[in-house]
Formats: sequence, structure tokens, C-alpha cells
Amino acid sequence: MDGSFRGHRGGSEMGQGLNIKCMQVAATVFGIPIEMVTMSEASTEKTPNAPLTGGSQGAGVHGISVKVACKEILELGFGQRISGALRYRARSTSRCTAPNAASLPRAACTGAACVSEVNLLTGSHKLVNVDIVMDAGVSLNPAIDIGQIEGAFIQGYGLLTTEEILWDEEGRFLTDAFQKYRIPTTATLPKKFRMMLLDKPNTYGVAIYSAKGTGEPLLLLGQSVFHAMERAVLAFAKNPQKVKPFASPLTSAKIRAYAKQYL
Repeated sequence: MDGSFRGHRGGSEMGQGLNIKCMQVAATVFGIPIEMVTMSEASTEKTPNAPLTGGSQGAGVHGISVKVACKEILELGFGQRISGALRYRARSTSRCTAPNAASLPRAACTGAACVSEVNLLTGSHKLVNVDIVMDAGVSLNPAIDIGQIEGAFIQGYGLLTTEEILWDEEGRFLTDAFQKYRIPTTATLPKKFRMMLLDKPNTYGVAIYSAKGTGEPLLLLGQSVFHAMERAVLAFAKNPQKVKPFASPLTSAKIRAYAKQYL
């Protein structure tokens, strides 16, 4: 035995860093280098009935399970670790070893400021500057979390400005290709994209090492771009008080229509 650890966790790794974060938790509990930790992908053979992966709670729910399992193995002593791991594997089929996802309180806090340029003649728009501050608690992995935050923001930006689903009068689907259903690309990224995790985050004792989710909360920040574009149109409206709320997604076609109606 070389003191390395191999774990089996629930949850689905889909680029959000669930696997590496669970490895970090195990390495922290055992006090060993992360290079000595291996975490297998989820399998119903080893971890059946695992909670769903979503709601920005994957690392929290499954990370706590890993932490509890590792602590139990340590409490059994070195000579009993193998049998202890097997015993925990059997117990981990029940959710009693980790908090139910629905029971975790939501404590996400984030904000964004953006500058967007809008051409009222063509309806085209360009995201110029974006600044985001996020209270991610004590981040398990800042590099992964920053990537999650940036990606979630851009996804929300597309959701509220370009991604429109259309049907014709006979119910036929029109936006059936990426040439018609426009998603954000590298060309739509802002010229300046600044992202910062809060220097002095609030502690969050319920979560794994006080870490907070960084997925869906940032998706909602796409509203900042929507309202920036909305204000750009309203700035030139003849009677802005009479303008009705704009509908999302605020596509180029809608911008041209609103400009024609209110300017």
C-alpha cells in the first residue's frame, strides 16, 4: 500500500470541475498530495441512487459525501481502511450521509456592470466591457469557478439577446440550425471581461469548506446586458414614459422594430 486513495462518487462531471473538487476534498482530509488521489466517474455499480447533478450544488452535495467517507476511513485506522471503504460504499447508497440538495440554503450574491453599443439603424449590438464580482464563499478551486462564472454570464447574455426560437404559422420549426438560432461565439465576447471573486467572502458553514455554487446565479446576470441595450434605445425615444417593457430575447430585429416604433 502506497497511501494513495481511490474514490467513487455520485454526480456527473460535465466540465464544472466536480471531479477535481472532490479529489481536492479527499486530499485535504487525508493530508496527502492531490496526485495520490483518484476519483472514478459516477457509476450506478458503485454509487447508485446518487442525487441529481444541478442547481450549482454538485460539489457541495458530493463533496460532503467524500469528506464524510474519508473521515470515517481515518477513524477506522490505517489497518482497517480497505474494509472501511467497502463498508462506507454500502452505506453511501443512502442519502443520509450527505445533505439533500433541496435542504441546502441559497446564499449566492453577485453583481455585474456592462457597457454595450447598439446600432439603432441595423439593430446590431456589441458587448464592450463587463465587470463581475462574485461572492463564491471560500472557493474550492478559483480557476474553475472563474471559468464557470464567465461561461454562465455569456450563456445568459445569449439567452436574453440572440437566442430566439421561432415557428411559422403552420407550426413548423424555423430556427433549426445555428445559422438561424444564434448562440454566443468568441466574436461576441466583450473587449474587456473582468472577473473578481470577493476578497473577504461570507462564511457559509453548511456548504463544503464554505464554498458556494457558481453556475445558475451568474446566468441571471445576462439581464445586465439586456437592460443596457434597452436603455440605449430608450435614450433616443421621443416619449420614453410611454414605452412598454421590451421582450426578450432583444434581437437585432426587435431593436430595429422598437427603434422604428418609438424614435
